[in-house]
Amino acid sequence: MPISATRNFIKHGQRSAQLAIEIALARPSARPGLSTEHHAAARTHGLDFAQRDGDDANELRIELADTQELRALSIQVGATGGFTTPETSFTAAWEMSLIAQPMRQAATVQRIDEGNVFKEPNVNDTANEGFIVGENQQAQTQDITFGVIEHRPYKYGSGRVLVPAELPESAGPSFPSQLARLLADRVSRLQNRSFTTGIGTGESLGIIPATVQAGATVTAASSTAITEDDIFGLYDKLGSGYFDFEKCVFMMHKDTLLAVRKLKDSSGRPIFQFQDGRLDGFKILINHHCPSTIASGVNGSILYGQISSYHIVDFRTLRLVRYAETHAESDQELWAAYQRSSGNLIDAGTHPVVALCH
Repeated sequence: MPISATRNFIKHGQRSAQLAIEIALARPSARPGLSTEHHAAARTHGLDFAQRDGDDANELRIELADTQELRALSIQVGATGGFTTPETSFTAAWEMSLIAQPMRQAATVQRIDEGNVFKEPNVNDTANEGFIVGENQQAQTQDITFGVIEHRPYKYGSGRVLVPAELPESAGPSFPSQLARLLADRVSRLQNRSFTTGIGTGESLGIIPATVQAGATVTAASSTAITEDDIFGLYDKLGSGYFDFEKCVFMMHKDTLLAVRKLKDSSGRPIFQFQDGRLDGFKILINHHCPSTIASGVNGSILYGQISSYHIVDFRTLRLVRYAETHAESDQELWAAYQRSSGNLIDAGTHPVVALCH
């Protein structure tokens, strides 16, 4: 059914359609006894009151069934109906939004087509070694201990936006894609904050709290500054086997990076070399949700290591929804975007990521 026809049909409601069906099927002898409400329904749906037309009745039944199906998409089943319309340009808008988010750039991201809790196994076997097996000797056994990380889906929303009917008409055909991009940006920014600093209660556990909880921290020499020894301490604290110039990255706020770049030796020369977007040979990721100040009690002013060990799970894809009925009396539509996702650091005690704390 066309959007304009559906909007008009929803506005008049199910009862109007049901009355119109009664008119279309009523015998001529029964027509004089029909109510004024029946007459109004006939005018609404363009029915000839003087004729009995089964085809009109069937068409109205189909229209009514379509409207009921649209209502079923609402989270308030049996109450206010919802109108959900995916935009063809929305996938591109979501992908563009994700590009700008550093956590998704560096983390391991996977999408599943289910909406339940996703359990991901992990293992720490770094303390075990193999055995030398003598000739005609049976190999020794060594158990492997597995753990599990539960990814619970959290619903990240853009917030509701009320759009007057005149705005899409004035803005032209590009309006849906423009609005989709704005809503997608809101969701992706919220997720980046959650994946960085989320406390794990009612939202994902961010990489900074997860690293601190794992004990993979270096205490800075100063509560209000960063020194070169702090950077070297991050190298030393990183788990065995993770030190890799291609896989390890620094992540910090741009203000923190500026403080590191200002570090100089006794002769006034910069201590660290910055070339091709790298610090001391390692790639730098600027994350505006990392702490922007260097002060006592601040955790994670700098993150270092294999950020790819932080795993993000998307439960299905982002949804753009449009509700046409809830504000029909003011000729407005309500738009919103939702994405169910989860994130957590996969650290079985091996410390793939370390954090500088003050």
